[in-house]
Amino acid sequence: MEFTLLEAFLLGTFYWFTWMDFCIAPLNSWATWQDSVLVGFVLGLAYGDVQQGLYLGGTIGLVFIGANSVGGNLGSDVSLASIIAIPIALKFNWDANTALVVATAFGLVGSFVDTFRRLINSYWHRDAERRIKERKYKSLWIDAFAGPWVVAYIVRAVPLTLLIYFGGTQMGDIVSKLPEWIMNGFTVVGGLLPALGLILCCAMMGRKELYPFFIIGYYMSTLCGWTTLTILVFAVIFALFYMRFTSNPDESSEGLDIDFKALMKVDSSKSELTIRDHARLYMRTLLWFRESQSLEYFFGVGYMYIMKPALEKLYKNDPDGYQEAMLRHLTPFITEPCMGACIHGLSLAMEEEKSKGAPIEGQDIITMETSLMGPMAGLGDSIFWTTAISIIKSICIAGAIAGHWYAAFGIMLWGILANVIGWFSHLIGYNLGGQSIIQLLQKGIFQKILLAVSVIGFTMMGVMTASNAHINAVFRITNDYTIQGFLDEALPGALMMIFCWCGFNYMSKGGKFVKMLLVTTIIGLLCGFAGILG
Repeated sequence: MEFTLLEAFLLGTFYWFTWMDFCIAPLNSWATWQDSVLVGFVLGLAYGDVQQGLYLGGTIGLVFIGANSVGGNLGSDVSLASIIAIPIALKFNWDANTALVVATAFGLVGSFVDTFRRLINSYWHRDAERRIKERKYKSLWIDAFAGPWVVAYIVRAVPLTLLIYFGGTQMGDIVSKLPEWIMNGFTVVGGLLPALGLILCCAMMGRKELYPFFIIGYYMSTLCGWTTLTILVFAVIFALFYMRFTSNPDESSEGLDIDFKALMKVDSSKSELTIRDHARLYMRTLLWFRESQSLEYFFGVGYMYIMKPALEKLYKNDPDGYQEAMLRHLTPFITEPCMGACIHGLSLAMEEEKSKGAPIEGQDIITMETSLMGPMAGLGDSIFWTTAISIIKSICIAGAIAGHWYAAFGIMLWGILANVIGWFSHLIGYNLGGQSIIQLLQKGIFQKILLAVSVIGFTMMGVMTASNAHINAVFRITNDYTIQGFLDEALPGALMMIFCWCGFNYMSKGGKFVKMLLVTTIIGLLCGFAGILG
C-alpha cells in the first residue's frame, strides 16, 4: 500500500482548499472546511470507509476544539493534522489513538507554516499601495486574492504533496510494526489529549467560577448515562437559572432609544448608497476579506478591496478623494468577522458624509476603526468563536464518533448563521453610529448572553470529557487490585477530574497550551511505556 503521486497531489490541493479563507457559507474555511469532522467525512468517502473517517475526524477534533485563531495568530492547524493523519490511518488501519498522536504533532507544525505564509503576504500590501498611488485600481485583485492564493499553494500544497508521496507510506509501515509497549504509550496519550482540548475551551471562556458546571456535566454523563442532547437541555436550564440569580439589577437595556427595525433598512432617498451597494460590499467581505492576511498589516489589503466599489461610487467626481480613501483603508485592520462587520458599515457612513463635504478628516475615520476593532473583536470572539462554536463542535464531534454522517455538515449551519449575523451587524453599523454602538456594549446585554452561553459551554465540555477522554491506572497494588480499582470505589472518574482541574488551573493562570500539551504527551508516553497507565 503506497501513496501515488496523484493521491498525494490531491491531498495537498485539498489542504490548500481548506485554507482558501472564504467566509461565505458553505465554503467558509474558518467555520467549515478546516473542521476535522468534515475533513474526516470527505477523506472517509474517498477511501471507502466513511464511518471510520468520521470517527478519526471526531477524535482529532476533540484535541483541536479550542484551537481558534486569536489576534490572527494560529495556535495549531487542525486541517493539516487531519489531512496527514486520517489518510495514513485509513490506509494502514491505525487505531484512533495512534492517529491522534501523529495529528497533534503536525497540527503544531502547521502554525509555523501559516506564520511563514503571512510573512510573505506583507509584499502584497506594499504592491497594493504602489498600484493605488499609480491609480492602477483595476489590477488590485492580484494583491487582494490572486497573489496570496499562489503563495498559499506553494507554502501549503507543495510541501504536503511531497511529504505524503515520499514519507506517507514509510510512516504507515513504521507505526504498524511498533511493539506493543510503545503502542500502549500512544493509547495513554490518545486518552489524555482530548481532555486538553476541552480544558483549553473552558480556559478561553475565562470564567473560573463556572468550573463546577464542568464537573456536573461530567458526572451527569458518567453516573447517569444520559445522552448528550438530554444534558444539553438541562444545561440550558442551568444557564437560565444561573443568569437569573447572578445578574446585576442595575444592568438593563433602559436608556437605549434604538429602533432596531429601522436599522435593518437603507433609505435610498437620503443615501447615495443603495441596499444593493451594501449587499455587494458584504458579498465581497465574505469572499475576499481574509485572503491576503499578513503579519504586518493583518487584513488591510482585503479591507481596502471590499470597500473599493462603494468608495468609487462615493468619490466618482473626486479622483484625489477616491485615492486618499483607498489608501486610508489600506491601513492595518483586524477584528472579528460577525460583530466587527458593523465597523465596515460605520466607516461607509463616515466616508459618505465626507464625500458630501462634511468636516470629517481622514484620520477621524481611521481612529474610529481602530478604536472599535478591539471591543468588537473581544465581544465577537468571546460569544461566537470561543463559546458558541465550541458547543456546536462538541455536538458534531459526538455525532461523528457515533458514526452519524450528518454530523459532518452541522458546522455548516453555524457558518450560515455567522453570515446572517454579519450582514445585520453591517447595517446596524451604517445606520447606528459609533457612540450608540459603544452605549449598547456598555449596557451589559451581551455580557448576560455570554454568561448564559458559558454555563452551557462548561457543562458540555464536561460531557465530552466523560465520553472521549480516559485515564486508566493499571499499576497493581496487589495481584488482584489496581490503583484504578481503588479510585473507582472511592469516586469514579476522580483521576480524570484531578487531571482536568490541574490543566484548567494552569491555563487560567496564563499557562501556555503548547507547553501543557508537550508535558502531557511526554509523561503519558513514559507512563504508558512503563505500564503505569494503560
